[in-house]
Amino acid sequence: MQKKQTSRHKFDAVQYTKDMALFVNNNEQRSKLQERLANELHDRAKRQYEIDNPPPTNDESSYLKGTKDASRYMIVWITIAVVLVALLIVYIFVNMR
Repeated sequence: MQKKQTSRHKFDAVQYTKDMALFVNNNEQRSKLQERLANELHDRAKRQYEIDNPPPTNDESSYLKGTKDASRYMIVWITIAVVLVALLIVYIFVNMR
């Protein structure tokens, strides 16, 4: 009886292998189709996004209207701030002794 089961298992394995080969071939064909559909959907979505969200133009920079450039004395203020911080550090260092 075991020989019949063994031969039956070999036949099942061969049939299983053939079925798997067909299944793999179907998956490859499906994946190509899915890939093509995915590419088409991606292109369509990209075109729709470009239509819905056009790139900004120079006229749309209204948030800059009414602003002014940095003051020409900005370097002076930065220098004063750095000197004050340095003096504070020196004061703390001297009083720790």
